Amino acid sequence: MDVDVAILLLCRLRDESSHVRKNTLMVLTHLILNDMVKVKGQISEMATCLEDKDSRISDLTKLFFLELSKKVRKSVYQIRSLNEAF
Repeated sequence: MDVDVAILLLCRLRDESSHVRKNTLMVLTHLILNDMVKVKGQISEMATCLEDKDSRISDLTKLFFLELSKKVRKSVYQIRSLNEAF
């Protein structure tokens, strides 16, 4: 994904419309968890959604970070298993 497109998406997380913020969060969640976008420093923009006044958005953000942590733990386990195999 083009860096400019990712930045435009991240900016929408601060939109005044909760509908726009929720849809943006859902798109970014899909892209990140399916390895279509690599997580870098921009993850802090998603973390700001944890304190969103709309509880649906804050709950979706919590779910995103939960799923991301599971994915990271699984990756670490796979790397550890590969190291032990050698």
